[in-house]
Amino acid sequence: MSDTADAPESDIFRHDHIALYVEDLDRSEAWYRDVLGFRPVLVKEWWSRSGRFVGRGEAIIALFRRREGETWTSRGIPDRVHQAFRVSGPAYAEFKRAFAERGIPFREMDHGISRSIYFRDPDDYNLELTTYPGDGVRESVRAEG
Repeated sequence: MSDTADAPESDIFRHDHIALYVEDLDRSEAWYRDVLGFRPVLVKEWWSRSGRFVGRGEAIIALFRRREGETWTSRGIPDRVHQAFRVSGPAYAEFKRAFAERGIPFREMDHGISRSIYFRDPDDYNLELTTYPGDGVRESVRAEG
Protein backbone atom coordinates (compact mmCIF):
# COMPACT_ATOMS: atom_id res chain seq x y z
CA MET A 1 0.00 0.00 0.00
CA SER A 2 1.42 3.39 -0.94
CA ASP A 3 1.86 6.38 1.30
CA THR A 4 -0.68 9.21 0.87
CA ALA A 5 2.25 11.60 0.28
CA ASP A 6 1.76 10.97 -3.47
CA ALA A 7 -1.87 12.12 -3.35
CA PRO A 8 -2.77 15.71 -4.25
CA GLU A 9 -2.90 17.96 -1.18
CA SER A 10 -6.36 19.35 -2.03
CA ASP A 11 -9.38 18.53 0.11
CA ILE A 12 -12.23 16.29 -0.92
CA PHE A 13 -15.26 18.13 0.50
CA ARG A 14 -17.85 15.36 0.83
CA HIS A 15 -19.81 12.81 -1.14
CA ASP A 16 -21.71 14.50 -3.94
CA HIS A 17 -24.34 11.86 -4.77
CA ILE A 18 -25.02 8.16 -5.18
CA ALA A 19 -26.36 7.04 -8.56
CA LEU A 20 -28.91 4.23 -8.68
CA TYR A 21 -30.21 2.70 -11.89
CA VAL A 22 -33.86 1.73 -11.51
CA GLU A 23 -36.58 0.12 -13.60
CA ASP A 24 -39.23 2.81 -13.02
CA LEU A 25 -38.27 6.42 -12.24
CA ASP A 26 -41.74 7.42 -10.99
CA ARG A 27 -41.99 4.43 -8.66
CA SER A 28 -38.49 4.97 -7.25
CA GLU A 29 -38.94 8.72 -6.78
CA ALA A 30 -42.22 8.07 -4.95
CA TRP A 31 -40.59 5.42 -2.73
CA TYR A 32 -37.75 7.73 -1.67
CA ARG A 33 -40.27 10.53 -1.07
CA ASP A 34 -42.75 8.41 0.87
CA VAL A 35 -40.37 6.18 2.79
CA LEU A 36 -37.38 8.46 3.46
CA GLY A 37 -38.84 11.93 3.00
CA PHE A 38 -36.57 12.79 0.04
CA ARG A 39 -37.65 15.70 -2.17
CA PRO A 40 -36.69 16.64 -5.74
CA VAL A 41 -33.38 18.53 -5.93
CA LEU A 42 -31.28 19.76 -8.86
CA VAL A 43 -34.48 20.14 -10.87
CA LYS A 44 -33.09 21.17 -14.23
CA GLU A 45 -34.23 20.31 -17.75
CA TRP A 46 -31.06 18.38 -18.63
CA TRP A 47 -31.32 16.08 -15.62
CA SER A 48 -35.07 15.51 -16.01
CA ARG A 49 -34.51 14.01 -19.48
CA SER A 50 -32.19 11.31 -18.15
CA GLY A 51 -33.09 10.89 -14.50
CA ARG A 52 -34.16 12.50 -11.26
CA PHE A 53 -32.21 13.77 -8.27
CA VAL A 54 -33.84 13.40 -4.85
CA GLY A 55 -32.39 14.37 -1.53
CA ARG A 56 -32.76 15.25 2.08
CA GLY A 57 -30.18 17.34 3.90
CA GLU A 58 -26.79 16.55 2.40
CA ALA A 59 -27.89 13.12 1.11
CA ILE A 60 -28.55 13.09 -2.63
CA ILE A 61 -29.50 10.15 -4.80
CA ALA A 62 -29.46 10.33 -8.58
CA LEU A 63 -32.10 8.01 -10.01
CA PHE A 64 -31.54 6.95 -13.60
CA ARG A 65 -33.60 4.58 -15.72
CA ARG A 66 -31.86 1.25 -16.13
CA ARG A 67 -31.19 0.50 -19.78
CA GLU A 68 -33.16 -2.35 -21.27
CA GLY A 69 -31.08 -5.51 -21.16
CA GLU A 70 -28.50 -3.95 -18.82
CA THR A 71 -26.43 -6.66 -17.17
CA TRP A 72 -25.21 -6.88 -13.60
CA THR A 73 -21.62 -7.50 -12.58
CA SER A 74 -20.61 -10.71 -10.85
CA ARG A 75 -20.92 -8.86 -7.50
CA GLY A 76 -24.55 -8.04 -8.23
CA ILE A 77 -23.83 -4.32 -8.71
CA PRO A 78 -24.83 -2.57 -11.95
CA ASP A 79 -21.73 -1.58 -13.90
CA ARG A 80 -22.77 2.10 -13.97
CA VAL A 81 -23.28 2.55 -10.19
CA HIS A 82 -20.70 4.99 -8.86
CA GLN A 83 -19.67 7.08 -5.86
CA ALA A 84 -19.17 10.79 -6.54
CA PHE A 85 -16.97 13.10 -4.49
CA ARG A 86 -17.24 16.87 -4.81
CA VAL A 87 -13.98 18.77 -5.16
CA SER A 88 -12.99 22.38 -5.83
CA GLY A 89 -12.05 23.51 -9.34
CA PRO A 90 -8.32 23.66 -8.49
CA ALA A 91 -8.48 20.21 -6.87
CA TYR A 92 -10.24 18.84 -9.97
CA ALA A 93 -7.40 20.09 -12.18
CA GLU A 94 -4.81 18.74 -9.76
CA PHE A 95 -6.38 15.26 -9.65
CA LYS A 96 -6.69 15.23 -13.45
CA ARG A 97 -2.98 16.05 -13.77
CA ALA A 98 -2.01 13.49 -11.13
CA PHE A 99 -4.08 10.73 -12.77
CA ALA A 100 -2.44 11.45 -16.15
CA GLU A 101 1.03 11.40 -14.58
CA ARG A 102 0.35 8.11 -12.80
CA GLY A 103 -1.28 6.47 -15.81
CA ILE A 104 -4.65 6.09 -14.10
CA PRO A 105 -7.25 5.76 -16.87
CA PHE A 106 -10.13 8.23 -16.61
CA ARG A 107 -12.75 9.88 -18.75
CA GLU A 108 -14.01 13.42 -18.41
CA MET A 109 -17.56 14.67 -18.94
CA ASP A 110 -19.09 18.13 -19.06
CA HIS A 111 -22.62 17.86 -17.62
CA GLY A 112 -23.46 21.50 -18.24
CA ILE A 113 -23.85 22.34 -14.55
CA SER A 114 -20.73 20.42 -13.51
CA ARG A 115 -17.61 18.70 -14.83
CA SER A 116 -16.64 15.17 -13.79
CA ILE A 117 -13.75 12.76 -13.98
CA TYR A 118 -14.76 9.07 -13.93
CA PHE A 119 -12.32 6.33 -13.00
CA ARG A 120 -12.20 2.92 -11.32
CA ASP A 121 -10.66 1.75 -8.07
CA PRO A 122 -8.56 -1.44 -7.80
CA ASP A 123 -11.73 -3.48 -7.16
CA ASP A 124 -13.26 -2.12 -10.38
CA TYR A 125 -15.83 0.14 -8.68
CA ASN A 126 -16.73 3.33 -10.53
CA LEU A 127 -15.71 6.59 -8.84
CA GLU A 128 -16.28 10.22 -9.80
CA LEU A 129 -14.72 13.53 -8.85
CA THR A 130 -17.05 16.39 -9.69
CA THR A 131 -16.79 20.16 -9.52
CA TYR A 132 -19.37 22.91 -9.94
CA PRO A 133 -18.18 26.21 -11.43
CA GLY A 134 -18.64 29.14 -9.05
CA ASP A 135 -19.31 27.45 -5.72
CA GLY A 136 -22.92 27.89 -4.64
CA VAL A 137 -24.46 26.17 -7.68
CA ARG A 138 -25.59 23.21 -5.58
CA GLU A 139 -27.11 25.41 -2.91
CA SER A 140 -29.02 27.67 -5.32
CA VAL A 141 -30.31 24.68 -7.29
CA ARG A 142 -31.28 22.81 -4.12
CA ALA A 143 -33.36 25.79 -3.03
CA GLU A 144 -35.49 25.37 -6.18
CA GLY A 145 -36.49 21.80 -5.24
